[in-house]
Amino acid sequence: MTVATQAQRLKWVEEERQHLAAHRVVTADGREVRKGDVLPASRGEVFTFLYLTRAPGDGSATQGKILVRPVAGGGDREYYPQVFGLRVERIAGASSPWDAS
Repeated sequence: MTVATQAQRLKWVEEERQHLAAHRVVTADGREVRKGDVLPASRGEVFTFLYLTRAPGDGSATQGKILVRPVAGGGDREYYPQVFGLRVERIAGASSPWDAS
């Protein structure tokens, strides 16, 4: 990897981190979901919320994704927040480096 390519990759990673920080995961009634919160899934499984892995981009069709860990044990899994009745929303007043200019 060239130095220029590596610098571009580091820039993108930092922009992605800032974009994620401008969003939060909330329940249907607007309560913010925090790391460690227990989430029941529709299939009867129970998971622990870890963090937001993808946030919706401006004009993007994606609704974001979250990382959860099964309470019964096993590896971490990435799901759409809707599986748990959650949604990803922009934090009021927060800016993202990916905002349209």
